[in-house]
Amino acid sequence: MTAQEGHPEAPEAHSELTILDAGPVLNFMGRKETATLYMKTLAMMTDTVIVPDAVVDEVTNKSRRDPRFELCGRKLGDIIKGGYIEELTTPVQHKDEEYDFHWAWVTTNCPSGWLTSGKHRGEMVLVAHARHLTAQGRDVVAMIDDGDAIALAERAGIPTFSTVDLFHECVQRGLIPDMADLKRLYGYVEKQDDGLVSFNRTTLKTAFTETGNQRTY
Repeated sequence: MTAQEGHPEAPEAHSELTILDAGPVLNFMGRKETATLYMKTLAMMTDTVIVPDAVVDEVTNKSRRDPRFELCGRKLGDIIKGGYIEELTTPVQHKDEEYDFHWAWVTTNCPSGWLTSGKHRGEMVLVAHARHLTAQGRDVVAMIDDGDAIALAERAGIPTFSTVDLFHECVQRGLIPDMADLKRLYGYVEKQDDGLVSFNRTTLKTAFTETGNQRTY
């Protein structure tokens, strides 16, 4: 089962830290309704939401280039300023031996194509930060949609969840009342991300059957 399809068997869980990749941020923050749902669900799932500076830069750059994401950079900036998400500063190379160790692990284990392109820098920095925090004894979960990035995070021992998984959490926690609303909200997010599969190809099509909130029709 792919990340785009979802993992509904995962129970409701709570983590100390959730670290965000750019993809889900861009998916949810282009519209007030989905941004509110995103932040409300994350607040139920974790003590603190964190985002690396490289991911903030990616969101900002994409919001300037693509009309779909026009509101995302400003929205993320406002949420960080409001204290609802904490931005992580990446150490200057050779100034933090512990972070450098985890960055070296990432560059050794990531797909080789990532090293010659800046396209995946956000995911690389995310995994390095997540490894660094885990090594300090912190409980870290990553929200990522990119399949290769998920594989890298899980190889690093970092649990992950995706956009589809977050929608399952919304249903399980009673934040989405019925199937019609779930389809509508997923539709908004799907338009933001060319990589998300259609609703009927995800496990969300049986989300209310599994929670007992609603029967399948």
